[in-house]
Amino acid sequence: MDERVSSAASDSSAAPRRRSLWRRAAFSVAVFVVALGGLEVVARVVRDDDAFLVPDPRLGYANEPGFDGRFGVTTRTRVRIDASGFRVPVDERSSETSGNVTREDQRPWRIVCLGDSCTFGFDVEAREAYPELLEARLQEKAGARGVEVFNAGVIGYSTRHGRRLLEERILPLRPDVVTIAYNVANRVIRLENPAPGELAHERTGGGPIVRLARYSELVDWAYDLGLRWFSSRHRGGEWLASYDRNDDPLFVEKQRMVAEFDRLQPFVPVAEHEAALDAMVRAARAAGADVVLVSFGENPRLGGPLEEADARLDADEPAAAATAIEAYFDDDKSDLSYQNNLDILANHLRGVARREAGLESGRGELRFPSRRPTLQGIVIRTQRRYVAAADRVAARHGARHLDLRESMNEQPRWFLDFVHFGTKAHAHVAERLAPVVAEMLSMDESRQPGGAPADR
Repeated sequence: MDERVSSAASDSSAAPRRRSLWRRAAFSVAVFVVALGGLEVVARVVRDDDAFLVPDPRLGYANEPGFDGRFGVTTRTRVRIDASGFRVPVDERSSETSGNVTREDQRPWRIVCLGDSCTFGFDVEAREAYPELLEARLQEKAGARGVEVFNAGVIGYSTRHGRRLLEERILPLRPDVVTIAYNVANRVIRLENPAPGELAHERTGGGPIVRLARYSELVDWAYDLGLRWFSSRHRGGEWLASYDRNDDPLFVEKQRMVAEFDRLQPFVPVAEHEAALDAMVRAARAAGADVVLVSFGENPRLGGPLEEADARLDADEPAAAATAIEAYFDDDKSDLSYQNNLDILANHLRGVARREAGLESGRGELRFPSRRPTLQGIVIRTQRRYVAAADRVAARHGARHLDLRESMNEQPRWFLDFVHFGTKAHAHVAERLAPVVAEMLSMDESRQPGGAPADR
């Protein structure tokens, strides 16, 4: 009987203890949630960056009009977007460029620079990006009429985006000259054929942290800091020793993509790229604007060996291709940004070259020196075929194609990663582009702004 009484007393005392534990746990969770909420508020107040790309019903996404904040990977640059969606310097008096672009009486010569992140000025200030530098150079020759250059670059845009942007939003501004420079976004992986008119091209994956970072400024901040630590810590041989493991899901996925490389397609195939450029030149000419197609260089330490190997394979020289591609793997890339997106393509070219040269029977050992921690934006085509398409379009229409690959590729220190370049390269682009545009504007001195260009 005493045992039964003792057991009952024990049960009656255990219930309050369990309730007490549950209350403490609930209180701890509530405090944790409130603390996270407070930190999220602080992050949103303190961190005014990388939120300038917003959904757009026609273009998928676009620069957010009126945005003023900071963005960057290798640096934290100030980004200011005006009312028309163009990037402008932070010290410009007014962000209402829409008031200027509709004025036709005695307006300045008007140039619009279409392009992707390189035109936008990835990790450089707006004053140091080539559209602003181009305007400064042209002002010296424009005289009393003056000149205005609009930076219509958008990070991640392809030729597919550019064609729609030009026809629907740029040509109504009645530009005199349009420069067109779309590169890497054309060549990123497309695992599935997009729906008609679809413009988004990056995979929506990246894991729960990446998806959560799209909604939480606190998580995005922590994720960004983690990437910076990841990039600075995992380098060279130490990185390969800790990464090349078959139990790493990212490594296994890269292996699979190399094995199935032939089924992968670029977001904008070469034929579509050429057709889009052709349509853009025709539309611009019909609206009274002249066109300059622009091709930038890429980091020669990364893109150079791939371009050489690809060309050697086309020339039926697999042994030379195998030799060329090894430079990609042998180069220590630890001084570059983690955004190196070429590993899948490099391994594919290496396997094809070595197999055709009789150096091995299979595709060979796969190597992934890149420190990029996701599979978004993987490049699966070299640049040269896209540049050749621009050459053909320019020849058909008598347009200008400014190919800057050779001069830029001579300066590997100009590049921040595999494709983006710094202030010295932007100055070089403006220096080379300015006389081309100036020549176009002076071809017919009697031509009024917005008038039809002379036939060529």
